[in-house]
Amino acid sequence: MANSCPKCGGELPAGTTVCTNCGANANAKPDVDNSAEISKMFAGGGDSGLSDSQIADFESGKAVELGGSLSELDGALSAMNDINFDEILGNGTEVPPGGPLPGLEPSPLDFKNEKPDDDDNSDDIIIQKGVTEVHGFRLPRIVQRIIACIVILAIGFGAGYGLKYFQEQGVFSNYTNEISLKSLRTVTALAIPAEYNFKAVEIFVKRDAITTECIIFGVLSTEAGGYIPTYFRLTINNNDLSDATLFFPFDPVRHEELLASDDVQDRLDAGTMMNRYETYLLSLAEINSGNPRWVQADIEFVNRQLAREG
Repeated sequence: MANSCPKCGGELPAGTTVCTNCGANANAKPDVDNSAEISKMFAGGGDSGLSDSQIADFESGKAVELGGSLSELDGALSAMNDINFDEILGNGTEVPPGGPLPGLEPSPLDFKNEKPDDDDNSDDIIIQKGVTEVHGFRLPRIVQRIIACIVILAIGFGAGYGLKYFQEQGVFSNYTNEISLKSLRTVTALAIPAEYNFKAVEIFVKRDAITTECIIFGVLSTEAGGYIPTYFRLTINNNDLSDATLFFPFDPVRHEELLASDDVQDRLDAGTMMNRYETYLLSLAEINSGNPRWVQADIEFVNRQLAREG
């Protein structure tokens, strides 16, 4: 199949590398005139296209002077800088009619500094301090302190009076006072002569495992005004408080009489009297030494209770 010459268009035999008509290289590329397309491209299809000399310079590889085209481009760029895109596109928080565009939904953070419109009535629901707070009347500080002192004194006085009242009624009586009162009743009923009055001065109680020992120190007085200091000692069964043994004060004169008697029983009784007296002296030594097993009774409470019973 014959080829055509790229320059003159003549037919070339197969295998021919040089055109026999114009001598051009059969493998060369044909010349294409693009001046019209180039001119239209630069002119944008208008009347201000490239001149023939500019096209010739462009085709020959020379620099082309475009004249005022760059100036017009600079002017267009300046005009673009003056365009207020915020005004055209909005401030980024307005939603266009029909809803936000896909991918352009405003973030909730974009509204944190948004101010309410002039017609917004949200201020009406704000509760301000001073409007809803009720200010009550306050007493002066000095008056408050005086009232507090009066209340404290009243409470203290009431507590003291109540404690004293309950003590008088025996509400707080403990085991020691109970044993002391029972022992004093026994002494008053069995050991005090009719012409004497006895008043307890001190009472001490010691509770052991089986028995409780009670020693009562007091004064025997007469209507004439004479008085005799004395004591009484009792042992009480812990299981049965009514089971008590009363020991009278040691009488040295009576002890000598029994000891000098010819009766064997009298001499035995004299020995028993001395043994009991020595036991009393041991208990008295324990009391004087402050032995904690001995507890002193509330003597005022015991005497008061006994006086009420009389």
